[in-house]
Amino acid sequence: IAHRAEHFRKEVLNDSLKIFPQTPSPSLTALEMPKDIESQKVQKILQDQYKIIVMAGQDAYKNRLIRVGHMGAMSLDDLSKTAKALHQAMEQARV
Repeated sequence: IAHRAEHFRKEVLNDSLKIFPQTPSPSLTALEMPKDIESQKVQKILQDQYKIIVMAGQDAYKNRLIRVGHMGAMSLDDLSKTAKALHQAMEQARV
């Protein structure tokens, strides 16, 4: 699981995305969205257009975080595709 988390984080992190919290669990990556992007819009785009299931944040973080799990039957290629789709969904949600 830790290897998958490390792989996903290397693929997805850039100047606009930050890991939340600073010391994340190996089973999940929570990403803080830029201020001009609502995480619930990104979640819906990923689900509807890419058939990728992620979760938005909860409570005060409802529209600020995207949570991506690393447990279960998934390959490194699956996680790379998720990272790429996430960036594309963010661009669509920004419009």
